[in-house]
Amino acid sequence: MPYRLFALFVLLVSCTAHAACSRTLRVPFEDWPPYAQRDAKGEPAGLDFELLRAVADQAGCKLAFVYDLPRKRRLLMFQQGALDLLVAASATEERRGYAWFTRSYRDEEMAALARSSDAVALATGSLDELLARRIPLIAPNSGWYGADYERLQPAFESAGLLTRYEGYANGVRLLLFDRGRVLIGDRYALADSIRSQAVPGIAALPFSVNRSPVHFMLSRQSLTPADLVALDQAVAQLERRGALRAIRNRYLGTLQ
Repeated sequence: MPYRLFALFVLLVSCTAHAACSRTLRVPFEDWPPYAQRDAKGEPAGLDFELLRAVADQAGCKLAFVYDLPRKRRLLMFQQGALDLLVAASATEERRGYAWFTRSYRDEEMAALARSSDAVALATGSLDELLARRIPLIAPNSGWYGADYERLQPAFESAGLLTRYEGYANGVRLLLFDRGRVLIGDRYALADSIRSQAVPGIAALPFSVNRSPVHFMLSRQSLTPADLVALDQAVAQLERRGALRAIRNRYLGTLQ
């Protein structure tokens, strides 16, 4: 066989070997709109699962979804290799002992929103500026929303500038009812609430309260380094083509 044909043959074999995962990927599913929810046929959908399907298709990998697993059991099964992939994972040193991480496929972002008519006047660059200007804030009643909010939350509260909310739909209503001028929370969840309530006239301010990347997390017990390469390359290829960005933007709607 001529050398050029032999080299092409080796390349094709190599590409084929990395075109699919070593096994069907077992992925736990938990309802968590807008990231994970059932479609009209009862199949897993939502932002993270739409992104996962796109990446798996690009890599040539098959998915099998596992339902109704408590969170503690889910993590134990993942560590033992009974589950293969978790979505929306933060990469930590502790987790690297039992997992691999693909490159980031989206950011987890805590956004600051205002009514569109108020957005230009509030186009500051940070929570510190909002506090200095005594701008009333509407914030979730629990959860981690970044180091800046954790640091400034007592000052907003002691100044009477903080209203808390339970549920994103309620947070949006509080903004519309003038219970504060800036609403903070998960950008995708707020976008979903605004869309589902058909609320007009809300815009994102030009800074993030907090932003951190999330990844697909792969079990070292059940998968191989080649699986990581296949999925990681798929994320990179789809990102270069703008395919993942198009999916993310569709879920953000007017809050892009």
